[in-house]
Amino acid sequence: MPRAVFANFAVDLPAGWGDITAEVEADDPPATVARDDGVGALQFSISLYEAGPRPRGDVKELQALLDEFAESHGLILPSNPTSEQSPRGLVAASFKWDDDFVRVWYLAGEGNVALVTFTCAAGEVSRPELAEAEQIVRSVIFGDAAAG
Repeated sequence: MPRAVFANFAVDLPAGWGDITAEVEADDPPATVARDDGVGALQFSISLYEAGPRPRGDVKELQALLDEFAESHGLILPSNPTSEQSPRGLVAASFKWDDDFVRVWYLAGEGNVALVTFTCAAGEVSRPELAEAEQIVRSVIFGDAAAG
Protein backbone atom coordinates (compact mmCIF):
# COMPACT_ATOMS: atom_id res chain seq x y z
CA MET A 1 0.00 0.00 0.00
CA PRO A 2 1.53 3.37 -0.96
CA ARG A 3 2.43 5.73 1.86
CA ALA A 4 1.75 9.48 1.69
CA VAL A 5 4.36 11.36 3.72
CA PHE A 6 3.64 14.85 5.02
CA ALA A 7 5.66 17.28 7.18
CA ASN A 8 4.95 15.60 10.53
CA PHE A 9 3.05 12.40 9.78
CA ALA A 10 2.36 9.74 7.18
CA VAL A 11 -0.59 7.56 6.18
CA ASP A 12 -1.03 4.45 4.08
CA LEU A 13 -3.34 5.00 1.11
CA PRO A 14 -5.48 2.30 -0.51
CA ALA A 15 -5.41 2.03 -4.30
CA GLY A 16 -7.13 4.98 -5.95
CA TRP A 17 -6.34 7.49 -3.18
CA GLY A 18 -3.85 10.34 -3.50
CA ASP A 19 -2.52 13.53 -1.94
CA ILE A 20 -4.58 16.50 -3.17
CA THR A 21 -3.26 19.10 -0.71
CA ALA A 22 -1.97 21.31 -3.56
CA GLU A 23 -5.50 21.46 -5.00
CA VAL A 24 -7.10 22.78 -1.79
CA GLU A 25 -7.97 26.46 -2.11
CA ALA A 26 -6.46 27.95 1.05
CA ASP A 27 -3.38 29.94 2.03
CA ASP A 28 -2.06 27.15 4.25
CA PRO A 29 -4.17 24.08 3.42
CA PRO A 30 -4.26 21.09 5.75
CA ALA A 31 -2.84 17.82 4.46
CA THR A 32 -5.64 16.39 2.32
CA VAL A 33 -6.15 13.07 0.57
CA ALA A 34 -9.03 11.89 -1.58
CA ARG A 35 -10.12 8.98 -3.68
CA ASP A 36 -9.65 9.59 -7.43
CA ASP A 37 -13.28 8.69 -8.15
CA GLY A 38 -14.58 9.68 -4.73
CA VAL A 39 -17.03 12.22 -3.41
CA GLY A 40 -15.21 13.45 -0.30
CA ALA A 41 -11.91 14.62 1.12
CA LEU A 42 -9.98 13.50 4.21
CA GLN A 43 -8.11 16.33 5.96
CA PHE A 44 -5.52 16.07 8.75
CA SER A 45 -4.44 18.47 11.49
CA ILE A 46 -1.56 17.07 13.52
CA SER A 47 -0.23 18.29 16.86
CA LEU A 48 3.11 16.70 17.77
CA TYR A 49 4.24 16.52 21.38
CA GLU A 50 7.21 18.84 21.94
CA ALA A 51 7.71 19.46 25.66
CA GLY A 52 6.04 19.68 29.04
CA PRO A 53 3.55 17.26 30.51
CA ARG A 54 2.73 14.61 27.91
CA PRO A 55 -1.00 14.51 27.04
CA ARG A 56 -2.66 11.28 28.16
CA GLY A 57 -4.30 10.72 24.80
CA ASP A 58 -6.90 8.47 26.38
CA VAL A 59 -10.49 8.13 25.23
CA LYS A 60 -11.78 10.55 27.88
CA GLU A 61 -9.39 13.30 26.80
CA LEU A 62 -10.04 12.69 23.09
CA GLN A 63 -13.80 12.66 23.63
CA ALA A 64 -13.54 16.07 25.31
CA LEU A 65 -11.68 17.35 22.23
CA LEU A 66 -14.32 15.90 19.90
CA ASP A 67 -17.14 17.40 21.96
CA GLU A 68 -15.41 20.79 21.93
CA PHE A 69 -14.88 20.59 18.16
CA ALA A 70 -18.51 19.66 17.58
CA GLU A 71 -19.79 22.48 19.79
CA SER A 72 -17.52 25.10 18.22
CA HIS A 73 -18.71 24.12 14.72
CA GLY A 74 -22.40 23.86 15.59
CA LEU A 75 -22.44 20.10 15.06
CA ILE A 76 -25.28 18.38 16.89
CA LEU A 77 -26.75 14.90 17.03
CA PRO A 78 -23.62 12.77 16.53
CA SER A 79 -24.15 9.37 14.93
CA ASN A 80 -22.06 6.22 14.66
CA PRO A 81 -19.78 7.07 17.59
CA THR A 82 -16.59 5.06 18.01
CA SER A 83 -14.13 4.95 20.88
CA GLU A 84 -11.12 2.69 21.34
CA GLN A 85 -8.28 2.76 23.81
CA SER A 86 -6.06 0.12 22.27
CA PRO A 87 -3.59 0.13 20.61
CA ARG A 88 -3.94 3.92 20.90
CA GLY A 89 -6.72 6.29 21.80
CA LEU A 90 -9.30 6.98 19.09
CA VAL A 91 -12.75 8.56 19.12
CA ALA A 92 -15.00 9.43 16.19
CA ALA A 93 -18.52 10.49 15.31
CA SER A 94 -20.47 11.50 12.21
CA PHE A 95 -22.55 14.65 11.82
CA LYS A 96 -24.78 16.41 9.32
CA TRP A 97 -23.32 19.90 8.83
CA ASP A 98 -25.57 22.17 6.78
CA ASP A 99 -25.77 20.26 3.46
CA ASP A 100 -22.67 18.18 4.20
CA PHE A 101 -21.79 14.93 5.92
CA VAL A 102 -18.72 15.06 8.14
CA ARG A 103 -16.99 12.27 10.07
CA VAL A 104 -14.59 13.53 12.74
CA TRP A 105 -11.81 11.50 14.35
CA TYR A 106 -9.38 12.32 17.13
CA LEU A 107 -6.56 9.88 17.67
CA ALA A 108 -3.48 9.95 19.84
CA GLY A 109 -0.17 8.21 20.22
CA GLU A 110 2.93 9.00 22.29
CA GLY A 111 1.59 12.43 23.24
CA ASN A 112 0.74 13.36 19.65
CA VAL A 113 -2.83 14.13 18.61
CA ALA A 114 -4.51 14.12 15.21
CA LEU A 115 -7.80 15.69 14.20
CA VAL A 116 -9.05 14.15 10.97
CA THR A 117 -12.23 15.01 9.06
CA PHE A 118 -13.92 13.41 6.07
CA THR A 119 -16.39 15.73 4.37
CA CYS A 120 -18.73 15.27 1.43
CA ALA A 121 -22.20 16.31 0.33
CA ALA A 122 -24.77 14.76 2.68
CA GLY A 123 -26.53 12.79 -0.04
CA GLU A 124 -23.34 11.41 -1.57
CA VAL A 125 -21.79 9.45 1.30
CA SER A 126 -20.17 6.30 -0.08
CA ARG A 127 -19.86 3.52 2.48
CA PRO A 128 -16.84 1.94 0.73
CA GLU A 129 -15.11 5.33 0.53
CA LEU A 130 -15.87 6.04 4.19
CA ALA A 131 -14.55 2.59 5.17
CA GLU A 132 -11.33 3.31 3.29
CA ALA A 133 -11.08 6.70 5.02
CA GLU A 134 -11.40 4.89 8.36
CA GLN A 135 -8.56 2.57 7.31
CA ILE A 136 -6.39 5.57 6.38
CA VAL A 137 -7.05 7.28 9.72
CA ARG A 138 -5.99 4.16 11.58
CA SER A 139 -2.71 4.09 9.63
CA VAL A 140 -1.47 7.51 10.87
CA ILE A 141 2.21 7.41 11.83
CA PHE A 142 3.34 10.45 13.79
CA GLY A 143 6.61 12.39 13.58
CA ASP A 144 10.00 11.00 12.62
CA ALA A 145 8.67 7.45 12.25
CA ALA A 146 6.59 8.70 9.32
CA ALA A 147 9.54 8.93 6.92
CA GLY A 148 10.67 5.36 7.53
